[in-house]
Amino acid sequence: MADNAENMIQNILNDPETMGKISSLISSYKESGGTQTEESSAPFPPENLQMMMKLQGVMSKLSDTDDNGVKLISALKPYLSGKRAESADTAIKLLKISKISSLLENIDL
Repeated sequence: MADNAENMIQNILNDPETMGKISSLISSYKESGGTQTEESSAPFPPENLQMMMKLQGVMSKLSDTDDNGVKLISALKPYLSGKRAESADTAIKLLKISKISSLLENIDL
C-alpha cells in the first residue's frame, strides 16, 4: 500500500495539470473564507472537505523551501553534467516524496 501511495504522490508531483487543479481548489476555498451553507451545492461531501483541509496543510508545508537537502542539491546542480543534473532532479523529487509521506503519516485521513 505504501508503494501505491508513493506512486500516486509521484504522479501528482509530475503532473502540472493535477497540481494546478489542487492549487485552484485550495485557493478558491481560501477566497470563500472556508464557509459554505448546506443549501449551496457543495462539490464534495463534508468528509471530503475535511480531508481536503488536512491536505491543504500538507501542501502548504510542502511549499516551504527550508529543506536543506533540496537547497544543497539545487546549489550543486549548475555544476553537474546533463545526466547528473537529471539525477539531481530525481533526488529532489524523492526528497519531496519522502517529506509528503512523513507529513501524511502525521495526519488522520
